[in-house]
Amino acid sequence: MTADEANQLDARDPLAFARERFRLPPGVIYLDGNSLGVLPKAAPAALAETAEGQLQRSFRTIFSACSAPPRDIEVPNAYGLPVAVPF
Repeated sequence: MTADEANQLDARDPLAFARERFRLPPGVIYLDGNSLGVLPKAAPAALAETAEGQLQRSFRTIFSACSAPPRDIEVPNAYGLPVAVPF
């Protein structure tokens, strides 16, 4: 196969648009079969959003589960809950 033939195949590749979705340096051809793949450009933001959402839900869950808190946390729970957990 010649370089021209390969370029023609690349030009007709129906998945070529997907390359822009990944963090690949220009000119790099990714062929590593032993990895999870190239990092998608959207992954860092999605990870941050997921982590932040889980953090907020865990605060709500932890504080909501305290229907009868131990004596030593009644005061912080009574006064800190409205500040710590925005609903």
